[in-house]
Amino acid sequence: MEPVDYVSPNIGGIGQLLTATVPYVQTPHGMARLAPVTTPEIKVQAVGDLGAEIVLHGDDYDTAADRALALTRERHLVYVHPFDDPDVIAGQGNVGKALGLGMVVIIAVVMLFYILLQRRAAKWLR
Repeated sequence: MEPVDYVSPNIGGIGQLLTATVPYVQTPHGMARLAPVTTPEIKVQAVGDLGAEIVLHGDDYDTAADRALALTRERHLVYVHPFDDPDVIAGQGNVGKALGLGMVVIIAVVMLFYILLQRRAAKWLR
């Protein structure tokens, strides 16, 4: 493995998001992603394209997570849990809130156009 500062046992959606943010947190080495050898190739490719080092280890998530924890202790890395971390949970909540707010804005704009078109159609039909 190359030198890394962060390690996480996930290459799903949250794993891709974490990998994409590494350049913005000024880490000199990057992030290693551990995943089971049974991980679909499309996920491995997607995270690899973002520049993370990927280590396939074990047949299931728990084995990959155990290896990630061992690497954390051996190399004094920062372990980023993919879902059981207060900051990750808060971030997911913020994304949900932003999406919800965005939907409210979209619905408001659609309703405005509907009302305007309805009034225009009423004038045309007179």
